[in-house]
Amino acid sequence: MALLTLSRRPDSQQLALFDAWLTPQDWVLLSGDARVMLWQANPTQAQGCIRRSDAQSLGGQPHSDWTQIDDTEWLQLTIDHTPLVHW
Repeated sequence: MALLTLSRRPDSQQLALFDAWLTPQDWVLLSGDARVMLWQANPTQAQGCIRRSDAQSLGGQPHSDWTQIDDTEWLQLTIDHTPLVHW
């Protein structure tokens, strides 16, 4: 199970790569400039999440594809998943 941290919006070629690589058992974490994806459907088949503090700082109603997690849950994801990929 992988954890992919997105720090910017992926382009179409990157999404194609993620589609081939990610599975429903993997996780995508939104961070940095990718946090604005919070308001749209998750474009991958992986489970999507965003840290609760990031979601609250952006405001608005997040799309139901993105689970809000706290810092303890974020730490557990980093412990439980290999590889950890930052994009």
